[in-house]
Amino acid sequence: MVNLEKFIDLTNAATDKQEIFDIFKNSLADFGYDRIIYSMLTNHSSLNKIATHGIVHNYPNDWMEHYSQNNYFDIDPIIKHAFRTSSVYTWDCLSEHYCLNKRQKKVVSESKEAKLLDGIAIPIHGEKYELFGIGMASSLGGIKLSRDILSRICVLANQFHRAYSELDIKEFTGGESLLALTPREKEVLTWAAEGKSIASIAAILSISTRTVRDNLEKTYKKLGINDRTQVIMKAIYLGLIRPNHLHLFTKQP
Repeated sequence: MVNLEKFIDLTNAATDKQEIFDIFKNSLADFGYDRIIYSMLTNHSSLNKIATHGIVHNYPNDWMEHYSQNNYFDIDPIIKHAFRTSSVYTWDCLSEHYCLNKRQKKVVSESKEAKLLDGIAIPIHGEKYELFGIGMASSLGGIKLSRDILSRICVLANQFHRAYSELDIKEFTGGESLLALTPREKEVLTWAAEGKSIASIAAILSISTRTVRDNLEKTYKKLGINDRTQVIMKAIYLGLIRPNHLHLFTKQP
């Protein structure tokens, strides 16, 4: 049986995303699951990434090609159900929640033909409304699940996601663990995130438009980005600002 403490130590210590996936994959093999897929089911604007089926996986290549060519990502009932729950679920339970149409039944049937058997899915909802999904299946079948086993798998999956995401963030931020913005820079950027123009921010804070521009320029330099929308998304992702109402725009007055 998987040693959860050792799994956490190994994934936390890993410095490569493929290494983290391999640790996860090897641990799930103890439960009979030898096919794993990790996907981003919504766009991840703060990391400039779009929804992707199979960020990392060891599913059969021919199945992945077939899945992509037939645009199954848009209709897959396994993925659709992830938007409706935060709990682990088996693929076979989908008929209880959906009246599957002909194409959806085809996806399910063909996945079994590809030797993706006894599948389960774990949705992971991020604090910034991102949705990730981890799917796993057995190429042999015959998996016997219990509540305790599902709980252990969920712990492993969430730790894998956390460790993998941390390396994603480091890659995106260039490895900065902490970026310090001054209180004024945070104020200016927060109002910018809420859609206020430079003139409006100056009026709200009782400062000059030049001061607003200077603070924005300093923030751009600190975050290494010269685009207001991307700076805002990066600052939100890093927890530097928390606007009440996010309003992004392309025109920058």
